[in-house]
Amino acid sequence: MTSALEYVLTCNLVFALLFATYWLLLRRETFFLLNRAWLVGSAILAMVLPCLPRPVALDGLPVIDLPTVELSDVRNGSTVGPDWLTVLLAIHLFGVLIGLVRLWIDIRRAWSASASNAENEACSFLWRISVPVQVAPEDREAMMAHEHVHVRHWHSMDILLFRFLNAVNWFVPTWWMALRELRLVHEHTADAYARAHYKDYEAVLLAHALGVPRFVLTNSFRSSDIKTRMTMMQRTPSPNKARIKYLAAVPLIVLSITITEPTRSAVPFRAPQNEVVTKADRMPEFPGGMDALMKYLGDHVNYPKTADGNDVPAGTVHVQFIVTTSGAVEKVALKKGSSPELDTEAIRVVRTMPKWTPGSHEGKPVAVQMVLPIRFEPS
Repeated sequence: MTSALEYVLTCNLVFALLFATYWLLLRRETFFLLNRAWLVGSAILAMVLPCLPRPVALDGLPVIDLPTVELSDVRNGSTVGPDWLTVLLAIHLFGVLIGLVRLWIDIRRAWSASASNAENEACSFLWRISVPVQVAPEDREAMMAHEHVHVRHWHSMDILLFRFLNAVNWFVPTWWMALRELRLVHEHTADAYARAHYKDYEAVLLAHALGVPRFVLTNSFRSSDIKTRMTMMQRTPSPNKARIKYLAAVPLIVLSITITEPTRSAVPFRAPQNEVVTKADRMPEFPGGMDALMKYLGDHVNYPKTADGNDVPAGTVHVQFIVTTSGAVEKVALKKGSSPELDTEAIRVVRTMPKWTPGSHEGKPVAVQMVLPIRFEPS
């Protein structure tokens, strides 16, 4: 669960960093192919970078601290609170499902629109082009030239990629902003080609600028961003020296890699059967999860008594142990104690634990060192 959350956060952080750079430095430049490469490349890098193998930190003290178990709550029959990570994940997946359903519907509508002239507008989707038959021949030729650019450059694949990522990251507005910018880059690219080959292209574009496209996946000749497109066509081409701005990608990629690296010093990971690590791709898990662990401790802990028969005062004991590659709990030791009575009981109950599901790294079982804080509260 935590790994999935970490991936989503890292992915969006990397993309936000790269898109912010595009927005501030590059979106007004006339290097449309480079702008497209930046936007699409940023999305791919943001998705892939958090998935790359990373070294595991092995130096220092153990870092796997389990949540504190409040034994008084378990002993008194209180229920465990909701797992908010699970709730958030369920909400997220519900939003993703809605987004994917909408995407599928839009794909079908775009496919139908690109094969029909019923909407009286030029549009394209994948390799299909639709141009109204009732327009003047010279206008039709300009429209065809515009739409052929979308088809040759496979602009629809960019849109599909970003629509999918928008569905997955529906709660992050950065992806929607990037999709709008990508559509503009597509239109600028097609406009630049058509304008170079048809002297009255601006007039043709304005003549057909009424209304907006109904099919959100098609590349439409008529666009709601007509003012932005006309302004870009009148803009003086960016000087070649402006290309140096794109070198900003180098430090940004380095920074993105740094963001996804462990915060502690690391060494290349090698995990023989007898080596104990403090971080892995998949951490060990008590059978049934945290709720089951709390219940187990509540059922098996015998609250210590003082010599006069009273409960020992409250305290928290941190027990350190190793979950081996077979799931066995070994090398149980006191990491931070409270009182001799509580320390002894905490170590005893941890030693009697059943086997855990072992941790793994790169698909191989590894022994993992863990720390379990147990909070004793007298009834």
